[in-house]
Amino acid sequence: MDFLYSEDPIVACSTGNTSNCAIAVIRFSGFQDLFVFNKFLSISANEIEPRKARYCELLDGSDVVDQVVATFFKAPRSYNGENILELSVHGNVLNVEKIINLFVSKAGFRLAHPGEFSYRALKNRKLNLSQVEGLDLLLNANSNFSLEQGFSLLNGRLQQSYLDLEKAFLNHKSSVELSIDFLEDVGAKESRRQLEETLKSFKNKLNLLYYRAHGDSSKLINPEIVLIGQPNSGKSTFFNFLIKEDRSIVTEIAGTTRDYITENINVNDVYYRLVDTAGIRKSEDQIEMEGVRRSLAVVEKAFFKILLVNPFAFNLDYLNLVKDLHFDLILFTHLDRPGFLKEWQKLWQHPKFKDFFQKSAGSIGAESNGSIGAESSGSIGAVFKNVHNNQWLASLNAENPVLLKEFNQMVNKKYTSLVEQQPILLSRHKQKILESKQLLDEYCQVIESEEDISIISSELNNIGHCISELIGIVSPDDVLHNIFDNFCIGK
Repeated sequence: MDFLYSEDPIVACSTGNTSNCAIAVIRFSGFQDLFVFNKFLSISANEIEPRKARYCELLDGSDVVDQVVATFFKAPRSYNGENILELSVHGNVLNVEKIINLFVSKAGFRLAHPGEFSYRALKNRKLNLSQVEGLDLLLNANSNFSLEQGFSLLNGRLQQSYLDLEKAFLNHKSSVELSIDFLEDVGAKESRRQLEETLKSFKNKLNLLYYRAHGDSSKLINPEIVLIGQPNSGKSTFFNFLIKEDRSIVTEIAGTTRDYITENINVNDVYYRLVDTAGIRKSEDQIEMEGVRRSLAVVEKAFFKILLVNPFAFNLDYLNLVKDLHFDLILFTHLDRPGFLKEWQKLWQHPKFKDFFQKSAGSIGAESNGSIGAESSGSIGAVFKNVHNNQWLASLNAENPVLLKEFNQMVNKKYTSLVEQQPILLSRHKQKILESKQLLDEYCQVIESEEDISIISSELNNIGHCISELIGIVSPDDVLHNIFDNFCIGK
C-alpha cells in the first residue's frame, strides 16, 4: 500500500465506474489550486467559488467532452483536508473512463487506490480510525443493524462509549498516581476509597462493552445461508425455489454442481448470501473433490446451515463428513415420490441418524403422531415438520408460500435474537475490548495480592495501551491495510 506515503494528486469515480447511471461523480484531490483545471473547463478557475456548484463544459482542446457541474471544496474545509474538486458528469461508464483518462494523461493526476481519499482524511485528522472503520461498515452493510452501527461509529456515538471508557480509566489511573505521590496529603483511607470507586466505575463501563463484544458476531456482517447435502438431495431445487428462478442446474445426474453457486436474497430487510454447495461425497473426480473441499470450508463459517436429506438415496457414511457441524435446519426432500413415508421412517429410526440428528440440531425429538420431521423445544435449530397437509415438504418446484414463510421466520428469528443484544461487529474492536477485559481481571488480582503501588501502576499501563488502540490512538499499519483493502475506488 504505497499510497499511504504518497501526496500525488489523485482522481477517482465514486459512482458510475462499474455500471451506467444518470450522473457519476468524479473526484479530484491533492492538487495545489484550481488553475490546473483552467484548460479543461469552459469557465475560469476564478469563477468557481468554494461550496457552490457551477455548470460548465468539459474540454479537451477545442473539443467538448461533456457538460458537467463542478463543485470545489477548499482545504482544509473538505472531506479529507485537501483541495477537492467534484465533477458531476453523465454516468455512462465509457464517458467516465474517457474523462478520467483525460486528466491522468494530460493533467498529472493518477488513479486513486481503494480507500485513498478516506486514508488522507485519517492522515489529516478529519476522521479518526474508528470513524474510518464505521464508514467501511456503512458502505458494505447488508442490514439495517450494520448500517446503524457503521453510522454510529462514523458520527461518533459508539466512539463516545469508548471515550467514556477511556475517561473512567484515566480517573482510576489518576487515583493510583495520587496514592503514589500524595498519599500523606490525602490519607490512606481516602486514597483507598477513591481507588475502589474509580475502579468500580471503570469495571462497569468495560463490562457493558464486554457483554456486547462477547460471542461470535462476525457472521452478522456478511451472513451466509448455506445448503449442504449429498448429490441429488435437492439442494439446487431448493436454491432455485428460494431465489424464484432457475439459477442452479437441476438434473438426475449426481455431482452436477461442481463448485458452489451464490445469489443474494432478502429476508426481512437483511441481505443474505445464499450458497448452493457441491454435493458432498467421496469421488475419484479431482474437480468434484475440489468442489467438496470448498463446500466444507463455506459451511464452516456459515450463519445459517441447512442440511437437505433425500431418504431414497441417503448414505449413512455421509454423517461422518458432517458430524461436527450444527445445522439450523434439516429438510427432508422428495416427498412427492411414491414410498417416501416408508423410506423416511427407515432412515429416521436408524440409531446412527437419530444420534446425529440430536447432536446436530439441538434438543429436538421426533413427534409421536408420526408426522415427518420434528418439533423444536424452543431452540432456533429446528427442522420443518410435516403439517398443513404435507405442504411444507411438497414438491419444491411448485409455488409454496407456507414453506417460504416458515423458512423466512426461522432465519429472521436467529438473526433477531443475535442483534437484539447490540453486538459489536468489527473484529478489531471486539478483540481490544476482550483483551482489555482480560487485562482488567489480571489487574484486579494484582490489587488483591500486591501492596507495592508502583507495580500496580505498571500493570495498569497495559490496560491503557489496549484502550488507546481501541479508540484509534495507536493504529498499526496492518490494521490500515485490512480496512482500506475493503473500500471502493473513490472513497
